[in-house]
Parts: sequence; C-alpha cells; structure tokens
Amino acid sequence: MLNQNIYRRYIANARERNRTQSLNEAFEQLRTSIPTLPSDKLSKIQTLRLATNYINFLNIALSETPSISEYDEKIQYSDTRETVHDM
Repeated sequence: MLNQNIYRRYIANARERNRTQSLNEAFEQLRTSIPTLPSDKLSKIQTLRLATNYINFLNIALSETPSISEYDEKIQYSDTRETVHDM
C-alpha cells in the first residue's frame, strides 16, 4: 500500500513537472513574439498583459490601415490617369 502511494505521488509529480515545463516554454515563446527590450525578463503576468496590449494595438492598426485591395484600386486608377494624360 505504501509503495503504491509513493508510486502514485511520483507519477503525479512527474506530470506536474511536465505541465509546468510546457507552460514555461509557451510563455517563453510568447515573450519572443512581443516587442520588448532584450534585457527585459518579464514575469508571466507582465507577459500576458503586454501581449494583450500588443494584440489590441495590432487590431487597431489593422482596422485603420487601408486594405490591399484599396491600394490596388488606387494604383490602377493612377495608371489609368497616366495613360489618359499621355495621349
């Protein structure tokens, strides 16, 4: 009985170590995806908050930026105007 409890505890500890290691690797990957100073070692909560702010910033930037199709229309329009003026 005692050996079985020790074994279960050993397995549970190993699972927890793997879970923690996986979580830490995910946070490290997230840290590399957000702009910070290289010397900054952010805590997990700082990383989550900064990532959230960065995602919000990118969403705003994308919503305010004209789409590629709008650029294509402008280019085609200016090409048409140049062709007409060249005649």
